[in-house]
Amino acid sequence: MTDMKLRWIIAMEFYMYGSNAETLFKTVQPILEKVVFMKGANVKMRFGPPEDAVKEIEVKIR
Repeated sequence: MTDMKLRWIIAMEFYMYGSNAETLFKTVQPILEKVVFMKGANVKMRFGPPEDAVKEIEVKIR
């Protein structure tokens, strides 16, 4: 009999909308940093509609 290891990969997308993505993120960032499963999560802030040439900033939750 062989040992089997299972790896669980869970993907989740979480969307928040507001008039300023950076202000919104800075508001929730302290909360996200306290949640264990958010450690290492990628955050993408988009400043406008989902189109080409729209400013985006990506950060990682610590």
